[in-house]
Amino acid sequence: MEISKPDRKLINEGAIQYFDALRALREFRELVLKLCADVVQSRAEGLAEAMKTPIDIDTAYDEIWPDKNEQLLKQHWRAAWIGRRLRFPDFGNAYWGIICEPEGARSDEAIVVAALVGYETNNNAIRDRALPRFREAGVATIVNLDGKEVGLREKLNTGEIDRFPEMLDSMTDNWIRIWHYVGGIPGLDLQTV
Repeated sequence: MEISKPDRKLINEGAIQYFDALRALREFRELVLKLCADVVQSRAEGLAEAMKTPIDIDTAYDEIWPDKNEQLLKQHWRAAWIGRRLRFPDFGNAYWGIICEPEGARSDEAIVVAALVGYETNNNAIRDRALPRFREAGVATIVNLDGKEVGLREKLNTGEIDRFPEMLDSMTDNWIRIWHYVGGIPGLDLQTV
């Protein structure tokens, strides 16, 4: 079998770069997950108190997308997410993390990195009840990110991405103020949804 000169160069250089890139990807993911876990560990109790609901910190789990090689190699994924989730049974999953996605509708546009702290509510009715009340608090700009999600999103500019754990902490402070304003989960009167 004959290998062309450009293919030989690609194989020789690519083999080393491929494994270096995989190692860097793993190390980056582990660092981001640890930083998110630290914020969740230190702030979850205060958040649960503001929500007026019990919490089991042991239910927290990591989430990465794309997380498998098959997903990484697909050309149609629009965002990459690394974060930590924590279950609040009466409301939904809270999450803390970092997201990277194209700035606009096209995947070839500049990449935006943002810190996210929010919730994937149990259903649309909960989201519809909670979203206007959260916005009414006037503490921060609450966005309906996608489907059942409501959250805070702060863009991280180049050179400040390493500040994302402090931003997650600050965003959690905002959520605590929002939850105090609405009276926690009982203040949303979710039994009627």
